[in-house]
Amino acid sequence: MNDLVILLKARLDILMHQLSYLVTSAKLKSIVVLLAALGFWVSMFKVFQGGFVFVGKFPDLVDWLASYLLALFFFALTLMLVISNAIISYISLYKSKEGEFLGPLPIKTGNLFLYHLSGSLIFSSWAFLFLGTPLLFAYGVNRHAPGLFYPAVLVLCAIFIFLPAGLGTLAAMLLATCFPRSKKQALIGLGGLGLLCALVGLSQLIALRGVASPFTERWMYEILHKLAFCQNPLWPSYWITRGMIGSAQGDYGETIFLGLLILAHSLFLLLLGYQFARRWYFKSYSLVQSGREARTYPVWGLLDRLSPFILPFFKPPLRLMMIKDIKTFWRDPVQWSQFLIFFGLLGIYFLNLRNVPYINVRQTFWQYLVSFLNLTATTLTLATLTTRFIYPQLSLEGKRFWIIGVMPIKRATILYSKFIFAFLGALVVSETLIFISSRMLNTPWYMSFLQYYIVLIICLGLAALAVGLGVLYPNLKEDNPSKIVAGFGGTLNLLLSLIFILMIVGIIALPCHLYLILGRLDTVSFKYWLFIGTGTITLLGVIMTVVPLALGLKAIKRLEA
Repeated sequence: MNDLVILLKARLDILMHQLSYLVTSAKLKSIVVLLAALGFWVSMFKVFQGGFVFVGKFPDLVDWLASYLLALFFFALTLMLVISNAIISYISLYKSKEGEFLGPLPIKTGNLFLYHLSGSLIFSSWAFLFLGTPLLFAYGVNRHAPGLFYPAVLVLCAIFIFLPAGLGTLAAMLLATCFPRSKKQALIGLGGLGLLCALVGLSQLIALRGVASPFTERWMYEILHKLAFCQNPLWPSYWITRGMIGSAQGDYGETIFLGLLILAHSLFLLLLGYQFARRWYFKSYSLVQSGREARTYPVWGLLDRLSPFILPFFKPPLRLMMIKDIKTFWRDPVQWSQFLIFFGLLGIYFLNLRNVPYINVRQTFWQYLVSFLNLTATTLTLATLTTRFIYPQLSLEGKRFWIIGVMPIKRATILYSKFIFAFLGALVVSETLIFISSRMLNTPWYMSFLQYYIVLIICLGLAALAVGLGVLYPNLKEDNPSKIVAGFGGTLNLLLSLIFILMIVGIIALPCHLYLILGRLDTVSFKYWLFIGTGTITLLGVIMTVVPLALGLKAIKRLEA
């Protein structure tokens, strides 16, 4: 294990060096990140606490409801962790420069597996602790849990993150071994499986159409019956849920037993992955590398021929840079498949709004509430995707950036091409979803056009923010977009995007709520405050668009090719 210790020590030294640099040379960055993270954590804690207070209004069902909600939360989080660990592990094991460097060295393949798994834990599982701890602490405060509840739950989480990490890394090696040259077919199969799950969920939603009124005993039974799968004792998410509930009730025996059960399965998966790597890693690595084929693309494709008609208002250099980004996006199934999945699910939900039994689209309350919730869900999803795909665009140019840098194209053209590409793509998808939502809810025309305008402002701000910060904080040495996004710039971009969306939506939603729901504003006052709110969000949109682009323009001119 000496080689593993050396590798882990090197990684620890790198992390400590980066933290030391942030503390000594980038104090402002450190303070901004810490304050933003603390504010986000407190906000999540308040949201979860409010949810548990609402559940507490049903004293006969509070324990039952809490167990279902916690089990569902951990079930969804476990699935996301497995997928995230699988993607990161596959890239680091088979596609990264570090993997190419470490492969020929005299290092045991099992130790390579453990080393890459540690990196996967760092870059994927921190979200579990960051998003999970507010929920756990809110549950403990609401249930008046004893003091030992909090350290016990933290230990449970620390043990639990190894289970999805081991499962995801093992799945990545199995994919590389069994489908070295058929990864596209495997991804299509996984996408088909995900679509099937979405259709099953939709069918379950349609099955509730027969329930006439919500929040009744029958309605509650039907809803919880549909969620009964997350209460299966074979799921690890059920183990951590029961362990947490047992700790809150003072039953530490059950907590210790379930903690040891999670630890045993985590160690089993680590041992299984270690032995699999010892026997099959080099073979799978060779198969993956030998399966690479040089792709040839037509010099003048259909998109190039249609570009003067599709993008007629842009000059040729800007148009060519946009065509390059469009082709890069289209040739990467990971990008367009995630866009298709997230926005496709939102589209399916919007198209079936009239099938939800407790939404009366003729009532002003539901029209207002659901339309703004749909707007918030669409823009928040857009914020995560722009952070994931638009922000690392310049960094992913990597060592090839010099090719663009020496071309007879102004640096401003490079920046504006990425901004326009991101803005137009986000605008088309988001406006289409909001249009579907408005038609399904029969919202008044002024409310529909107001939401269209809000989406326009948000798309401008999110595109400019992702492109501008991506230029301000480039990482040209990293080829893994997940690691690029996990850095300071990606974190700052996501936080600013969330704050920007909540401010824009909140400024318009507040007068609508006071007028339509509470009746505290008359028609004249409502129009006045709506006019003030529209001007305010316009000003915020201009600031969020101009400032990041101006800073990015200065940064890209100084960037060495």
